[in-house]
Amino acid sequence: MMIKHILKYALTVVLAGSLCASCITDSDDDAQPAKKLTVKFTLVARKTQTGGARGAVEDNHVTEVGTGRENEIDINQRDYRILAFDPASGYLYEDLTNNGELALIQKVETSNGTEFHYTVRFQQPRTVFQLVILANWKNFNTDYGTFEPLKTRLDEVMKRCYTLPTGQNNEMYIPMVGMQTYSFNPKDEAVLNSSMEKPYKLGSINMLRSVAKIEIIDKIGVLNPDASITGVSLSGYHSTGTYWPSIIGNNSDWNVNETQVVDPTLPDSPGWVDDSNILFFEDGDFSEDGETSEYPRYTLYVSECAINNDYSPVVNITVSNPEGSTPASAEYSFRLNAYTQSLLRNHIYRYEIKSASSGNMELVYTLCPMGHGQAGIPNFE
Repeated sequence: MMIKHILKYALTVVLAGSLCASCITDSDDDAQPAKKLTVKFTLVARKTQTGGARGAVEDNHVTEVGTGRENEIDINQRDYRILAFDPASGYLYEDLTNNGELALIQKVETSNGTEFHYTVRFQQPRTVFQLVILANWKNFNTDYGTFEPLKTRLDEVMKRCYTLPTGQNNEMYIPMVGMQTYSFNPKDEAVLNSSMEKPYKLGSINMLRSVAKIEIIDKIGVLNPDASITGVSLSGYHSTGTYWPSIIGNNSDWNVNETQVVDPTLPDSPGWVDDSNILFFEDGDFSEDGETSEYPRYTLYVSECAINNDYSPVVNITVSNPEGSTPASAEYSFRLNAYTQSLLRNHIYRYEIKSASSGNMELVYTLCPMGHGQAGIPNFE
C-alpha cells in the first residue's frame, strides 16, 4: 500500500554512463521494420499484499485490491509519462506521452483493479526498447521535467525522489512506476502490419506504488459504543522517498504480480522528522471480507523506512471517552518496531484498535495471515 498488522499493500498497474548517445542499439537500419511500430499495452494497479515482518512473499499471503484512487492514474490532469528507452545504452528513444499518437482507448474496472488500455505509434522504427511508465508524480508535488531523446538516461530518472506530502486526503493519487523490456522480429507480420486500428499487443505492465500505507481501524465501538477514535498522527518518518525500488534494477522478474519488495530503497538523504507529527486522514470505512459491519478507518501514506532503535515511527491515537467521563479524552501511542522491521512500498500495515479504556488500549495485529496477536498498550504519559 499490521495491528491487525496486515501487510496487504501490493497494487499493480495493467502499468552506463560511459556510452555515448550515438551508440543506441536500435539505430541499425537493417535491424528495423520498414514502417513505424504501433503497439497496445495495458496498465493495471497491482493488488496489495500481506507479508511477513520484512514483506517476504509466501504462498499463504493474501492480496487485496487497493481502495479508491490507489488503483488510479490521474489521466484527466495527464499526470503520467510514457517513455521508451534503449535497453543497452540507457538513453531515451522517445517521450511517447506527447507525440500526438498516444491514445487511451479503454478504461476498465475489474476485480483486480483498474485497467488502462493504451495504443501508441513510435515516431521512429523500433525492434528493442524498454517501456517506462511514471504516474501520479504531480500529486506528490514533483515536476517531471523534460525528457530529451539521446540525452536523458534511465538511471537518472530512477534516482528521482519525492517529498512526502503532510496534508494528505483520500482524493489524492498515489505515485507509481512501471517498466518492461520488449524485443521483436522485424520480419514478423504482426509488427510489419501494425497500425492504430490493429496494434501489436505488448500485454500488461505491472505498476508498483512508491509508498507504504498505514491504517488504523476503529473497532472500539464494538465493546464501547460511547467511545471512539477522534484523531491519529505519526511521530517519526522519512520526509523523502524514492519513486523507484532497487528490485526493478536487479530483478528481471519484478514485473510478475507475486514479486514484492523485501527491503526498503532509501534515498541518499531520506531525512528524519520527529519534532512534528503528520496527521492521518479519515478514509472510507473498513469492512472485513464476508462481513457487513463497517468500521472507521484512518490512513497515512509514508516513505519506506528501515525500522531500528534510531528510526522507529510512533503512532499516536486520541480516543474520546464516554460522555461525562473525566478526562473527556485520552492519548495512546505505540511504536511500530514492536510489530515490523520495516515499512515497505506497496504494503499495508493495518492496526485494528479493539478497545481503549482505563489507560490501556488493546490492539490486534497480523504479521502474516496465520499469525495474529494482541497487545496491551498503556496510555501516553
